[in-house]
Amino acid sequence: MSQETFDDTVRENIEEFEMEVNEAIADAIEQFKKQGVNLSNIDQSVAHAKGEQPPMLKALQNLKDTKDSITPESDTTSYLESLRVLRTSLVDESQDYQTLAGCNGGVELMIELIQCTNANISAQSMDAFRALLRNHKTNQEFVRQSGLAALASVMQDAMNKKDISVIENLLLCVRSTAVRNEQNKVGWRRAGGCALLLKTLDELATVERCGLIKEVCLTIRCIISRDDPSVEIASAAEAIKEIVDGGVMGIVLPKLEALNDLSGVTATADQKEGALALAQKAAQLKISNELPPAPAPNNDDFVQDAVCGLCSVLKGIITTDETCKQFIKQHDGLNLVVTSLQKYGMMNDKCAKWGLAAMRNISGNDKFKKQVSSHLPLFCTLMQKYTQYPGTLEQGYAVLATLALRQPELQQQMIELDAHMMALQHLEIHKAVQGPANGAFLRQAILALRNIVSRSPDVHDSVLSTGAEELLRALHANAQCDDEAYLALQALQCELKSLNRRNTRKEAYAKADNFRETWDESEGISEAIDATPMPDLTSYKVC
Repeated sequence: MSQETFDDTVRENIEEFEMEVNEAIADAIEQFKKQGVNLSNIDQSVAHAKGEQPPMLKALQNLKDTKDSITPESDTTSYLESLRVLRTSLVDESQDYQTLAGCNGGVELMIELIQCTNANISAQSMDAFRALLRNHKTNQEFVRQSGLAALASVMQDAMNKKDISVIENLLLCVRSTAVRNEQNKVGWRRAGGCALLLKTLDELATVERCGLIKEVCLTIRCIISRDDPSVEIASAAEAIKEIVDGGVMGIVLPKLEALNDLSGVTATADQKEGALALAQKAAQLKISNELPPAPAPNNDDFVQDAVCGLCSVLKGIITTDETCKQFIKQHDGLNLVVTSLQKYGMMNDKCAKWGLAAMRNISGNDKFKKQVSSHLPLFCTLMQKYTQYPGTLEQGYAVLATLALRQPELQQQMIELDAHMMALQHLEIHKAVQGPANGAFLRQAILALRNIVSRSPDVHDSVLSTGAEELLRALHANAQCDDEAYLALQALQCELKSLNRRNTRKEAYAKADNFRETWDESEGISEAIDATPMPDLTSYKVC
């Protein structure tokens, strides 16, 4: 659908049927929508119908006409004003303005201006570029491989100049390009982007530049994540391999160690030596329904953000047995993350969340479960502290569920810490909360409960005496965690028939009425085939 065709229809309505402009536009929109025409790239404004160009398109056209005359010494007033109008329109108006700007070459123009030698124009163009791509899949596609190569080239130049502000701004642009877009993730890798990210993290992102550490880590996470719903098979595994082969482990963990040493926070004696006692009393502590008090103000908030970023990268890259070995044996990563949890996890829920998330990946490896389990008291203490944070609880209970699976010794250790009772308390608090984040927590907490008590029948009575069966039956009504609740009730040897579940394992493997227990030779099958008349195909013509 072209703009000219839409304009002709509006003009015809005005001239032939004497409609007002608003009425003519509405009628044209209705006609085309009935025909199934996509009007997302069409300017449907009254101003356009009257022959007036929207300010955004005027600004875009002005930038196109004058871009070749920009020099480092140019008067940038008019250019910056055009960029301001463009960015404001993209942010304040509807998504149609993003589509309109994208279809009129806005994405390609911003990429060209980002490469401009004038620093002010380049910086403002990056802001407009992100506004163009925000939550807009089509505009992301306009970036293409050439655009990603251009961004990589500008980043390389900024790295050579050690221009940290430009690098941070470019990293924001890369994320806006690659988020939920598999094609652009691959394109960034082809442009050598992963090597640039690792080099930036290694050489420029020092502990004095925690903001840069955070931005690089967020970008790495974006590139290795599987978040594009439009593709069935993502290239995340290849991206992770490239990042790991590039030596990311040897870059991230020394940074984490330096941040641990940098912090002025020191773990208390209770946190270091008394964590076991705190966790053992977990079930007796009254869990408040109010949010915990805000952490004490810390001048190094950026340090905590950097720790979160580094731990999130570890979460993303520790996916194989080899990386687990590398993490624990070569770099002593387990102790470094535990130290971060002790120092920063006690102050910041996000630090606790991402530190536990890294532990979650390690705990899935049977070879290292015992090493991880030695820190169970710390994990339980953190989960007690962040009762009202489902994201943190999800990662903590995922660690417990994974460690307890087919490990009777670890199950007993968790029972001694009253982890199963803590899970019931947290489930009671969050059972009525809706949302995907809470659903993920419910699933992991129920699985942890199930795995802890599955081989310990001696604790079933004490668990059931707290009302666990009624709680799990109520959770079974929640579609987000019905399967997990069923498994937990089964592990506690509760009555299951009243749940009226369909497609249970017994039903799934039930034999059909006409199932034959033995296989016999068919008799007369060849004769039956020969006796079946063939259709007359002479009347059909081959096209």
